[in-house]
Parts: sequence; C-alpha cells; structure tokens
Amino acid sequence: MRRKAVTKKGKPIAESTAPKRNPFKVSRVIADKFDWKHKVDSPVVEDAIDHFTKFMCRNGFEVNCGSSEVEQKMQASRARLFKEYKEVQREKVADPDIQLVCDDSNIFKWTALIKGPSETPFDGGVFQLAFSVPEQYPLQPPQVRFLTKIFHPNVHFKTGEICLDILKNAWSPAWTLQSVCRAIIALMAHPEPDSPLNCDSGNLLRSGDIRGYQSMAKMYTRLAAMPKKG
Repeated sequence: MRRKAVTKKGKPIAESTAPKRNPFKVSRVIADKFDWKHKVDSPVVEDAIDHFTKFMCRNGFEVNCGSSEVEQKMQASRARLFKEYKEVQREKVADPDIQLVCDDSNIFKWTALIKGPSETPFDGGVFQLAFSVPEQYPLQPPQVRFLTKIFHPNVHFKTGEICLDILKNAWSPAWTLQSVCRAIIALMAHPEPDSPLNCDSGNLLRSGDIRGYQSMAKMYTRLAAMPKKG
C-alpha cells in the first residue's frame, strides 16, 4: 500500500489536483520553440528532449512516456523532410531549373519556383508552386498546385490544381518533392489533353489546333510568369 507523504508535524501533504501532462508532449512543445532549420544540424536539441522526457518520467509523472502511433508517423515524416531539405541545399547548383523553399516555421509547407521547359509555350517563364505535405508523408503524396496562372490542359485555371497520376493513385514513397517538380516540368512539355482540368486548353489540343493552344499558353506565360525587369 502506498504511504502518503507527511510533514515533520505529521500532517499529510495535499496532493496536487492539476492534470498530469505527457512529458513527450511537453518536450515536443519546447522543441518547437526552436527554428526547425537549426534543429536539422543540431542533434543536441533532440538529445536534450530525450533527457528531459526521461527526467520527467523518473520524477513521479505517472504517464506513458512512449509516443503514440500518430506521433511516430509525424516524427518519421519530419525526419524524411529534414533529409530532403539537406538534399535540396546540395542540388541548388545541380538543378538550376528548380528552386525549392521551405517555410521558416512549418516544415510541412513548401514553395517552388520552376522554369518553363525550353521549346514549349512556357519557355522563359518562372512558375510558382505551393506544396502542402501531409503528416503521413511519404506514405501519402503532397498536395501541389500552381500559384502562377498557366494555360495547360492538366492544370485547373482558377485553382491551380494539377492532374498528375503520381500525385494521386500512382504515388510511391520513392518520390521526393524535388522529383515531383521534375515530373510537373515534364507534364508542362507533354500535356495530356484526354484528362483535362482546363477544358478550353484540352479541346484545342484534341481538335488538332496546336497553334491556337500555343498562342494562348504563350500569352498567359507573358502575362503571369515572365520575370519583371527591374
């Protein structure tokens, strides 16, 4: 039987009625106060979290110190994105057509600038993409859309939604955010008019009016995607 703590005069010490907190969650909140980009190359922070968690467990916090399945998936997703972030820094020179940037405060939010492929109506344009990465990544694909207006049969003109199989049923964890950008550039050069999100664009290609399609695509590239000269 557990004995109650008492003072020197024999009076029982009142137990705290405050709800007990999971030290894993407490330590994770502390970790999130740091800029995550510094955590990428700072294992000291993660070691501090582990020590803090063990300390809380050893000192009377009767809670489950193990993370839940959801938390484990989030940790795996963060680790994968940290790895991709490092790879992006190395590939900046190797792949000048793609510039991937992560949000300073949220590793699940990314943007990309991609150059329009040569010998296409998009040549010379720079197009911005928005990535929303799910917590189940890389088991689930990111949501990607064009922020820059583009006239393309597989891109919704208003929302920027992209019709690309690897972003849906053909996704594989082997894909990365960088390789998704390459796949989108390839789609820009090789449109699929039989599954259009932009029916006007798709109809031009299906009817064989290549010149009409290229003329419209070039016009919107000039209006929306051409870098402004200072």
